[in-house]
Amino acid sequence: SGTLSWRSPGVDLNDLGYLRDADLITQRTDLRYQVNKPAGILRNYYFSLAQRLDWSFGGENTNNVVNLHGFFKFKNLWDVHLDFVRGFDRLDTRQLRGGPALLTDPYIISEIFFQTNSSRKIFLGAGVDKKWVDRKVAGAIDYTLYLQWKISNRFTLTSRTNFEDLTDNNQYIAQKSFGGSTRFLVGKIERNTLYTTLRAEYFITPEFSLQYYGSPYASTGKFKNIYKVRNPYAHLVENRYTPMKPVILTGDNKLYLDDNGDNKADYYISNPDFNFQEFRSNFVLRWEYKAGSTFYLVWSHNRSSYDNLYQDKITKSFSGITGLTPQNLFMLKLSYWLSL
Repeated sequence: SGTLSWRSPGVDLNDLGYLRDADLITQRTDLRYQVNKPAGILRNYYFSLAQRLDWSFGGENTNNVVNLHGFFKFKNLWDVHLDFVRGFDRLDTRQLRGGPALLTDPYIISEIFFQTNSSRKIFLGAGVDKKWVDRKVAGAIDYTLYLQWKISNRFTLTSRTNFEDLTDNNQYIAQKSFGGSTRFLVGKIERNTLYTTLRAEYFITPEFSLQYYGSPYASTGKFKNIYKVRNPYAHLVENRYTPMKPVILTGDNKLYLDDNGDNKADYYISNPDFNFQEFRSNFVLRWEYKAGSTFYLVWSHNRSSYDNLYQDKITKSFSGITGLTPQNLFMLKLSYWLSL
């Protein structure tokens, strides 16, 4: 199969739904080979090859990706997914927040994910994906664990946990005016992120149910290098960026930078290192007291914190969420169906 789609620069559909971006022309080709006849331990399997090219309406090639995917379902109804992705030079038109487009480096991603029989009371999925950026300037590894427990026909628990260890060499920091021009600052960040989501559904009757959603999230980041964008279209990092020399970090978390190499501070930015913690949860009581008419009672419980003090242990940041000040909100909603 092949597709060609486009969104003109001025299109805005956000009053009707969510539109991630516009000014986009996409060409995609998909080739798939599938076998549905059981063979040996396999129930069915397929291989797919997908190729995608993106352009802006100005003719810029903004994305170029090839994806090879393999899927195997065994006779015990376990699944295995294998992925191999090759991304070539990508021109990011939004990374510099209104500035010029920024060329990012080619990369390779490989992934394996398996899951057990989803019809069983306990359903488990786990996977890992690894990203290598060309010339070893960045990379990432991501672990995923999924668990579903059907305690009974009325009660189900579901959780999904992710841990990511990422190094990004193009992380946006700030824009500064100096010498009559705008300096676009990016950096090399080392970031760890750990989060989980928990869902619980309990149907006391088909019309009366209790539902819970909770998600603790922690992310810590430290910048190893800070760059000034010199030539955003350069293929080599050393031609794309000029390293910035930090002069001093003050007690109020202001980082002063030397722009012209005279060992004197020319301007400052807020310390870009961070420790972000958040917990969001909702508890919902739902009662359909009449066909089409529903009563909801909602308890929303949230905690959040952001500071510039880097925490080198993500588990300590994650466990510290319990000490944050909570915010609680209670809501009632009542709907009544009028039959005409």
